[in-house]
Amino acid sequence: MSGHFGAEAAGAAQRLLWIPVAYLAVITVAGLRQPARIPQASASRSVVVLVPAHDEEDHVEETVRSLLATDYDPALRRVVVVADNCSDATADRARRADAEVWERIDPGRRGKGAALAWAVGRLTDEPGWETVVVVDADTRVDPGLLRALNDRMAAGAEVVQSEQRVANPADTVVSRLAEASFAVQSVLRQRGRAALGAAAKLQGNGMAFSRAVIERHEWTSDALTEDIDAWLTLLRRGVRPRFEPRARVAGLMPTTLAAARVQRARWEAGRLQLVRRHLSGGLREAAARRDLVLLEAVVSELVFPPLAILAAAIGAAGLARALATGRPGSAPAQAGVLATHALAGLVVSRASPKTYAALALAPAVVAWKVALKLELALGRGPTGWSRTPRPKNDPRARP
Repeated sequence: MSGHFGAEAAGAAQRLLWIPVAYLAVITVAGLRQPARIPQASASRSVVVLVPAHDEEDHVEETVRSLLATDYDPALRRVVVVADNCSDATADRARRADAEVWERIDPGRRGKGAALAWAVGRLTDEPGWETVVVVDADTRVDPGLLRALNDRMAAGAEVVQSEQRVANPADTVVSRLAEASFAVQSVLRQRGRAALGAAAKLQGNGMAFSRAVIERHEWTSDALTEDIDAWLTLLRRGVRPRFEPRARVAGLMPTTLAAARVQRARWEAGRLQLVRRHLSGGLREAAARRDLVLLEAVVSELVFPPLAILAAAIGAAGLARALATGRPGSAPAQAGVLATHALAGLVVSRASPKTYAALALAPAVVAWKVALKLELALGRGPTGWSRTPRPKNDPRARP
């Protein structure tokens, strides 16, 4: 009797897991399509690039130089570094690189979200600008970044997300794994969403907002993952961000497990915040408005498990089914979809062979992320914003 019950429970779990797996299959196929190109804009908009920076003296100069080297009319481009609660030479080095610097001291309100809210509030009192772009202080940008964002804005977008890459994939195995993750999350899934008519997910780096959106919707996010909070807030207000694959930014990723853990713990704790803020309200509003775009965003971000947790659940259900019946059921097929999804991300992002090889560590990564999830569930996660340790400036870093 217990064996029969176990087989039934495992089978039910596997049938339920087919829902997020099927979603990933659709996104994978859609993401393999070549993105549609938009026409070049006939005029350029006045752009302010905000660079929130907390103790980024090692990286901010290269970021500013990268932005000032973009192929855009200098008369229409400002680069403003928001030196936020800094205790190092971030402000001085940003000025040395010819950036405009705004210094903010408010120890009681730390973090990127608070810094952006302060800077955007100050910007709204200034005339003359039409677009604000947010770029992290440890980023290298493609020379065509601002032109590509301008083209997308001219085509009617009010909010645009750039394609994110990793600037230092060759540093360590940890940064190689980060490249694989960004290939899936920031390239394949963004392209798939765009092909299906869904909203681009805001990812913090390389985001562009029209002045009209900024003035209608204040930046108030204080979440640990302020970018996704802003994304869901805008969607609930009827604003649909667009993806622009020709606009590219590449951020420096952690090179050690300890540094990666700080970043991942903040992201995972932030996801729990977002569930409380947006899950029930977002689902109700999506149903009331029959808004499939909002529904897709809320379900894919807050209901479906992250890829590693989904892989662990597939493995656990398959093992339970095998123990009860001697066969793993649909686990191999589901695992095959996940593997195809990951490989497709590497293909469309044109990752190096060494990044493909790093996927051999996927089982260890899954175990690591499951352990981190358990720690957070036990209340051992971060309660406030914390800066992710980054590698020292590396001339090999690329956009």
